[in-house]
Amino acid sequence: MENKQGTIAGLISCAVILVIAVFVLMSGGAL
Repeated sequence: MENKQGTIAGLISCAVILVIAVFVLMSGGAL
């Protein structure tokens, strides 16, 4: 259970980092 919960938290963290990186790149490239 804890291992699965940790994996889900890791995936969410990776997704958040990717979204922020894409947002920064897009806003930087657009402006």
